[in-house]
Parts: sequence; C-alpha cells; structure tokens
Amino acid sequence: MAIGIIALMALPADISLWYYVAPMFVAGMGFGFFQTPNNRAMLLSTPLKRSGATGGVQATTRLFGQGIGAACVAISFHVDQVRGPMYVMGFASSLVIIAVIINLFRYIKGLDTDAC
Repeated sequence: MAIGIIALMALPADISLWYYVAPMFVAGMGFGFFQTPNNRAMLLSTPLKRSGATGGVQATTRLFGQGIGAACVAISFHVDQVRGPMYVMGFASSLVIIAVIINLFRYIKGLDTDAC
C-alpha cells in the first residue's frame, strides 16, 4: 500500500489520468491484502459469544478512521490547495510504514514465543 501511495506522490501533475491507475491499483491491492487477514485475525481471537461486540468495535473504529481521514484531507486542502494532496499522501504512507513496522515486531515476537 505504501509503495502505491509513494508512486502516486512521485507522478507529475501534468500527465494523463490513466497514469494514476497502476499506483492506485497497487495501493488498493495492498489495502485489500491487509484488511481481510487483519479483520479475520481480530474476529477469531475473541470468544464466540463476544464476536458481535468485536464486529461492532471494528465497524466503529473503521468509521472513526474514515471520519478522521476525511477531516485530514479537508484540512490539508485548506492549508495548501496545490500541495495538499501530497501532505495527505505523505502522512498516509508514513502511517502505513509505521503499521508495517509494528506488525513486523509483533510477528518477530510471536516467533520468539513459539520457539519456547
């Protein structure tokens, strides 16, 4: 996902809209490869009788994140109408990279505990 977003940031502003398709496809595929396993892991890690609450928390956090994201986009366009999209995409790619690092640490820690 971060690669797709960074590729979008690297595109010049004066090109055809068709050049945006490939980076957006890569970003969308990256999001899809993250979202489904992440939701599955969260739902399977809770007891069956609490799965409804888990789904509710997932929906609430997803909508909260969408609202915060839309507000960040609006603020960035207000701050600078020309480079505003770059600010948002830079912030988004930074968050994706931070999430990857956190999950790598969790994965490595899980490998260490499995060996014991």
